[in-house]
Amino acid sequence: MKNKTKKLFAAFILGVLSSVSFAQNYSGNGSAIIDILEDGGLIFGVFVPRQNSMFTVAASAELARNDQVDYFFLDMESDYNPDDVATVREGIDSVPMQNRPTLLVRLQTIDDAGYEQTFQRIAEVLERGADGIVFPHIRSASMAAYVSGYMRGLGVDVWSPEYPDDRIISFYMIEDPYAVADAYEIAEVGGYSILSCGIGSLSSGVGSPEQG
Repeated sequence: MKNKTKKLFAAFILGVLSSVSFAQNYSGNGSAIIDILEDGGLIFGVFVPRQNSMFTVAASAELARNDQVDYFFLDMESDYNPDDVATVREGIDSVPMQNRPTLLVRLQTIDDAGYEQTFQRIAEVLERGADGIVFPHIRSASMAAYVSGYMRGLGVDVWSPEYPDDRIISFYMIEDPYAVADAYEIAEVGGYSILSCGIGSLSSGVGSPEQG
């Protein structure tokens, strides 16, 4: 009964938010990792490098030329600047198409930023060229359901088993000990592309890397 309730909640949120009209449809290009995942392969990503404490087109382009890199992880959890997304995007787009990695942007924790600011930032980073969003510290099935519903209502074409032709990546991270207990219910919500634990935060939360 509990799982059914979660699914009904997710369907309700999706129905409400899908009635909202947005000007832009975000299609993205997560194909660099989607093709690998659909074939059952492993993906390799790296944090986007800085030069003199700044993100640059040159550094992004240099790393994008490495055909071993499947995705860029642009961490904006503590230092949000949407223009940095455009800078990294420019670097990626300067290399041949077959070498272009998927650009994933990690936003601030929803509990810290709030839902309204989080949803505003989703639009901002997608407009500047992100191929996907990383949501840290997904702490409950209800949080996952709300985000999944909003992404679809915003017009974000999130790739998932339910939508195999879409190309935006929505990446949920479980990073809190108490959230691990709800991992199955979070997974059941759907509407996301990747569900993963955050080793660093989780290990800190449980007290040791071995337990994490």
